Amino acid sequence: MRGNFLYLPIILLWTSSCSQEKLVPISINPIRIDINGHIEVLREKLEKRSTLLVYENSYEGESKGIKLFYFDDQNDGLHYHFAVYTIDDRIKGIEAGVSSSDLTSVKLYRKVEKEILPDFKKTAKQLDNANVKTEKSTLSESEHYYIFEVKTQEFNEKIQ
Repeated sequence: MRGNFLYLPIILLWTSSCSQEKLVPISINPIRIDINGHIEVLREKLEKRSTLLVYENSYEGESKGIKLFYFDDQNDGLHYHFAVYTIDDRIKGIEAGVSSSDLTSVKLYRKVEKEILPDFKKTAKQLDNANVKTEKSTLSESEHYYIFEVKTQEFNEKIQ
C-alpha cells in the first residue's frame, strides 16, 4: 500500500504534462510568437524591444471568450502590424501584415519571400490542426502588404 503512494505523485505529474499543449514558436522576423504560449510572456518580450502590446477591449469576439491584442514593430525598413488572439490567456491565433513605405511592391514581396517567408513556413509546419496562410495584398497603388495568418482549430471553432 505504501508503495502505491509513491506512484501517485508520479502519475499525476505525468498526466498533467501530457495534457499541456505544446508551444510552437512562429517566426515572422524579427518577432517569434509562441502558439499556445501565455500572452504575458509575449508582453515581456515586447517590453524588452520597447514595443507596447495593446489590448483591444471592443473586439466582438470577446463575447465568445477570445481576446485581441495588437502591436506594431519596425525592422530593416519594414513595418510590421500584428494581431494576436487568445483564449484563456493562451495565444491561439496570429495575423500579421508586413509593409514598407520605402520599397516598391516588387521589392517588398521579394524581400519578404527571401528573408521572412522561409522561416515562417519552417516554423508553421510544426503546428497540428491549424490554418496557415500567406498572401500578397494591395490596398491601394501605394499600399502593399504581405499577410501572414496562423489560426488554431480551437480558435476557428470558438470564433464561429
